[in-house]
Amino acid sequence: MKRRLCTAQQIKAWEREATTKERIPSPVLMERAALCLLAELPEKGSIAIVCGNGNNGADGLCLARLLQERKRYCTVFVMADGRRTEEYEHQMHRLMLAGFDKREIRSIETGTIAALSAYAVIVDALFGVGLNRPVEGAALAVIREINRAKENGSFIVAADIPSGVGATDGKVLGDAVHADKTVTFSCNKTGMVFYPGRTCAGQIVIGQIGLPTLGKQETEGTFFTYEGQVMEHLPARKEDSHKGTYGTVTVIAGSRDMPGAATLCTKAAYRCGAGIVKLISEKETLATVRPG
Repeated sequence: MKRRLCTAQQIKAWEREATTKERIPSPVLMERAALCLLAELPEKGSIAIVCGNGNNGADGLCLARLLQERKRYCTVFVMADGRRTEEYEHQMHRLMLAGFDKREIRSIETGTIAALSAYAVIVDALFGVGLNRPVEGAALAVIREINRAKENGSFIVAADIPSGVGATDGKVLGDAVHADKTVTFSCNKTGMVFYPGRTCAGQIVIGQIGLPTLGKQETEGTFFTYEGQVMEHLPARKEDSHKGTYGTVTVIAGSRDMPGAATLCTKAAYRCGAGIVKLISEKETLATVRPG
């Protein structure tokens, strides 16, 4: 399977080209993104959507409207301070026109975010791929409260990327949401392949929002695959070879009380291609290691 990977800069450029050259309105892309999120939400349970002030938050507001139209009600948490993008304001206006109950929009302040653990499902729409600095202040407190809610049993769905993860390098910028599922748009981000970002993403679902540029650049960019040219770089084994041809690895590991290291090391050496793997350990440990 061949899967495209993109950096924050690449996905921004592709989205910008979609809205300028291809004339796809930004609200249309957001509608598609929200539909992707909607399709991946658990069918039952109370829902909280935590929105930042940028376009990621706008995706969350769009999702709230779609839920409201389907008679599935949710609570929206919004940041009390900060400059909001034009797309955010547009989606908030549409949400209000759709008749969303204003009482279900709560400002993120001390005392309100502690209520997140009461929700069965929490959608993280705080920060998207544009985050490039450490999270601090109220946003940092929100991220930690989302993680606390997860510990208390809430199911966490991240919109595009877990808030606090660098979309390109996978670094945790101060702190990050640990999602159960991430619905990322158009293609997977390199920051959710590299660690520690990968540990924050949970199950990754790629939602297609219809970027024409991706189809035009099918032969370009970065991909994750075990096929084609990648396989060509793996050394071929000679037809007349035997296990002695590929070297011997001697592993000294494990103990009577902790035999796991011996199993991990020997199997890793074997699966990496060593012809012969020898283990030196205590008798009790040797008895626990099996090939395969």
